Amino acid sequence: MKLVFVCFDFESSKLRKQPWRYVAELTRGLSSDVEAVILTDTDAEVDGVSVEAVDSLGTLKGPSDVAIEAVRKEDPDVVATVLGPSSLFRPCTLAAAIDAPTIGVMTSPLYGLRDVAGVGVNELYRHAPYLLGHLVGALTPDIVARRHLDQYDRLVTLTGSTGDALAETGTTTPIDVVKPGLDPFDRELPPESAVADVRADLVPDGDPIILYFTSPLTLRGTDTLVKAFARIAMSTDATLVVLARQDGGGLSEEERYLTDLASDLGVQDSFLLLPKNLTPEGVKAHLRASDVVALPYKIVISGVPISILETMAVGRPIVTTHTDGLPELVGDPSQLVQPNDVASLAATLESRLRDVDEVGRRNRERISDYPTWDESRDQFVEILEELQ
Repeated sequence: MKLVFVCFDFESSKLRKQPWRYVAELTRGLSSDVEAVILTDTDAEVDGVSVEAVDSLGTLKGPSDVAIEAVRKEDPDVVATVLGPSSLFRPCTLAAAIDAPTIGVMTSPLYGLRDVAGVGVNELYRHAPYLLGHLVGALTPDIVARRHLDQYDRLVTLTGSTGDALAETGTTTPIDVVKPGLDPFDRELPPESAVADVRADLVPDGDPIILYFTSPLTLRGTDTLVKAFARIAMSTDATLVVLARQDGGGLSEEERYLTDLASDLGVQDSFLLLPKNLTPEGVKAHLRASDVVALPYKIVISGVPISILETMAVGRPIVTTHTDGLPELVGDPSQLVQPNDVASLAATLESRLRDVDEVGRRNRERISDYPTWDESRDQFVEILEELQ
């Protein structure tokens, strides 16, 4: 069987982010019976997968002519294509342009207009490019979305909530939830010596650590977290550590914004911003060294945040938000708050600082039943086989 998986911007530098990690993991390690080719619009080689590039994958109306021609040239048995909220507005699809069975893979959450507007006017102004696709999706009538979705033979989502949102359009296309997986490495605890070294470096006085990691983008609630921490700091000795993933050179505008905010709120002495990319082992040691991990998303831009699963796997409390599929990941209301709610976030973080070990243990137990990437891949292959 030959599979062509169409995915925008697929390149090595993005494989730790969604949706690219999801696509890479589903196509890597397939059995010898399945040949997978990723069709993308960036000319890059990626270890472990076969990649073909074209100048453009799509237009405002749908797939580009060069993308359609490239898919036909590969002569696949099945085609899968990454979808986003703005895809639903487009009248044309690959499914209508080729003869092979097609799978639409919705890797992004689907929001209503109230959800998008709920991020706040400041975010809509500062981060319009990140939100435009979700705004288009929110404004797309169900009848238009349904016409798009009905052209596929199967639909795949990463969470049940996104699957429910697709079903609410009235589409007749079958919907499967194929969750992102975890590696065996993700379930292993880091060496205690490495954890002790991190704590000694970050908090020599032994104060509790509230940790945020990945992109410092304020759409992920980093500014809400700094404001909540300022409330906590009035009554509790603690340190807020922001482990900021570096996607470019130098201190980013977002990092400067957070640093200035911490200074304005008077918590600069207990606020540590670490602008660096760590190895997976280093990230894990920092997660385990923390007392609570806070990921208070205002909106999830794309895919399931693997960061939440990684936190739970090392046995640490996670405080996140009632956003898209996050509640079904966490499964514990005591670790969830409303987006943009400074007071609730502060109170919940303080509560979790009082029961670190118990909540962390429950999180680690919950994640023990979560699918591995091998299991997710097997589920995806079953869908491919059913379409032949």
